[in-house]
Amino acid sequence: MKKIIFFFLTLILSACSPQVTVTSAPTECCAKVTVTLAPPTETPIPTPTLHPDFIAWRELISASGRYTLTPDGLIQGDGVVINGLHIDSNGILTLTVNNEKIILTTSDITFAEDGIKTKDYELDENGQWVEAISEAIQTAQADFAKYGYSTEGLTFKENGDSVWAVDSESRDMAYENGKFFLEYAVAQAGQLDLMPTDIEPDKTVLEGAGLYTPESRTVAAEYFVPLFKRVSAQFFEEYGIDIYHDKSTGQRVMLNPKINAWGSNMTYDDGNPKADRYLYYELADGTIHIVPLYVPGQ
Repeated sequence: MKKIIFFFLTLILSACSPQVTVTSAPTECCAKVTVTLAPPTETPIPTPTLHPDFIAWRELISASGRYTLTPDGLIQGDGVVINGLHIDSNGILTLTVNNEKIILTTSDITFAEDGIKTKDYELDENGQWVEAISEAIQTAQADFAKYGYSTEGLTFKENGDSVWAVDSESRDMAYENGKFFLEYAVAQAGQLDLMPTDIEPDKTVLEGAGLYTPESRTVAAEYFVPLFKRVSAQFFEEYGIDIYHDKSTGQRVMLNPKINAWGSNMTYDDGNPKADRYLYYELADGTIHIVPLYVPGQ
């Protein structure tokens, strides 16, 4: 009886193994028996079902002819993974900008042969996503570059057709719609390589009122009269207005007292009470800057 129980126990243990042949020894009551056990049936691993939105992104990206979506949600272009973009298993695309995750839809981003474009962000030269700069703000920043003015510490803002720049700390205005505020323009011009002069300031006025005015009108005229002729010719080329023969007034402005570099705050009076104003001055290499100034209420 014990041998029969052992036989069945052997069958049970063998069922957990691959195909096994079990042979029992002959007994007084039973002949020799050989049993072959079949291996267990393997359960097939189901193929994961992709989310319809993931499939839609994959087709959209592939249609660009340049970019592909990998199974793990990364986007590649020219064999290189695009930094900051990822699509999860639910088909949600996230863009990471400065460690902030932003969800984008198909209306927010496009994939094309010439690159990836979004409404509010763009890749910089280091392959990092940054806030995109509008064409209007780019034009404003080009105005700063034209005169060698710094944009450091400024915040550019845009509203409709208006673009302005404000000091991020003091909140003082620096620029609006193509024109600079006088205080900012004077401060920036003073940092340039300006033409030194022999025009000394009137120390009495400077000590009394803190204002810079030429000590000698004669010395000032020797510099400003020929300079104004050159400014007039350049002004006519740039604006088509003959300020040399028309009525215009100017106020001398000290730009750099260390080298007595002066400029002039000029008003072109065409009968308009809110007449255009300009700051002009000369660089050390003879270049003349004629900077349009902001006039309140224009």
